[in-house]
Amino acid sequence: MGLGWIGAAFSAVASVASSFVASVSGMLATHLPRIATVLGNAENWGVLGNIMTAIARIFDVFRPQETVEEMGDRAMQGAEEGIRPENFDSWNDYVARIRDLELKPELSERYTVEEKTSAGLAVAVRAMETKLDLPNGALAGLPLLAALNPAYFGPERLAALLRTTHDIASVVDYVDGKLGSADRRDVEGTLLRTGQQIEPAKTSEQLRAELDAMVGRVQQPGQA
Repeated sequence: MGLGWIGAAFSAVASVASSFVASVSGMLATHLPRIATVLGNAENWGVLGNIMTAIARIFDVFRPQETVEEMGDRAMQGAEEGIRPENFDSWNDYVARIRDLELKPELSERYTVEEKTSAGLAVAVRAMETKLDLPNGALAGLPLLAALNPAYFGPERLAALLRTTHDIASVVDYVDGKLGSADRRDVEGTLLRTGQQIEPAKTSEQLRAELDAMVGRVQQPGQA
């Protein structure tokens, strides 16, 4: 599938997906074009969905059987019926409602993996922000990190990172090489501590080498 649905209503389905993401997390909506460009195909969208599903389950905002794609499907079908977060007193009330929604198979088939996953990412991110008492948009960079390097930013590392810091925006800026020297050292230290938590047998030199390699692959796509 092409990526033109993002930011433009080429179809009713595309409009529902992009509108929903923007209404739930404007910051995530700004990341979606880049995420779509990096992923490029439905298989990679599935990988991203699996990573974010695992994190949402780790933080108990998704039930064991729930997935990003399924929750995105529910969110989009609900949106077409006027069931949107802004129409509820709380985020938890909204999630309870879409969980009870009877899905229509004909609509599920009409939505693509990209569309359902995008909507589901918004649900997962906002659910985690609510659980951790964070402002809207604070964790919008999580799916981008996972998309940029899923081998490095897998579920275990991202979960450990969230237990260390909630300043995910600075981690994105670090990966993109946009931080000054002092902030860069701070974020690098956070990432190295996170790596030590999940891979205690590795030396500091090994962890730093892996971190440098990850940044290099993000900043110079296609390098070995």
